[in-house]
Amino acid sequence: MKAFTRNKKLTQYEFSSTPPPQKLDSVIHKRGTLVSLVLAALLLGALSLFAAASASAQDTTIWSGTLTVRTIQSSGVVGCAAGADPSIRCSSTSVLTDDDFTYDGVDYEWIRIRNFVSLDYLDLETNSPISASLRGKATFHVGSSQFALADASVINKVFRWTNTSLNWSAGDTVSLSLTVSPPPPTVTLSAPPNPVTEGQSVTVTATLSRALSDAVTIPVSVTRGTSESGDHGTLTSITIPANAI
Repeated sequence: MKAFTRNKKLTQYEFSSTPPPQKLDSVIHKRGTLVSLVLAALLLGALSLFAAASASAQDTTIWSGTLTVRTIQSSGVVGCAAGADPSIRCSSTSVLTDDDFTYDGVDYEWIRIRNFVSLDYLDLETNSPISASLRGKATFHVGSSQFALADASVINKVFRWTNTSLNWSAGDTVSLSLTVSPPPPTVTLSAPPNPVTEGQSVTVTATLSRALSDAVTIPVSVTRGTSESGDHGTLTSITIPANAI
């Protein structure tokens, strides 16, 4: 219960929420006069906190293929690559079962997928530069290992990860895929009745556009507007249970 006291004036309160969640209900009470509630909700960076926990269930696979590992260089470089020798080319279906994908209207082809075994590197290269948008949300999967594109060092079109603990050998078959995380859900806030008369309560409800797999708490702030200090109580947060919308 949140108590509000205000006399003889129209008072406006503004609610804003920063992190993301699911369905929240909180009851506000007002004593005194008419209160108009203006609600705003923003789902911003806090949703990234959920990415690691819920990515496996919600990510979308935009490419997958099986690599039959080839020796590219005798110095311990294996995988597939461009070159005159068709037996090592990523474009050969006997080497890589699928070498292309499309994202946001851009066509990409894998040019190199290389494991530098002695140096413990993994290199990826596409024919076209990967967009910043895709880089920020994509993850490259090698079997059960995952490599976020955002964590790679980038030189021209080459993405490189170090300390990968991959140890491919010629003839190995490796399952590969590229996934993208979904955009953050949007949230809608409502507070009927609005405006509220003396003695009435207001239930503030937030609804997500899609459920999340973890419970989350949304910080909520009340802006006084035309009211005076002490006229009302505080509404600090609402917790949304897992899998609720």
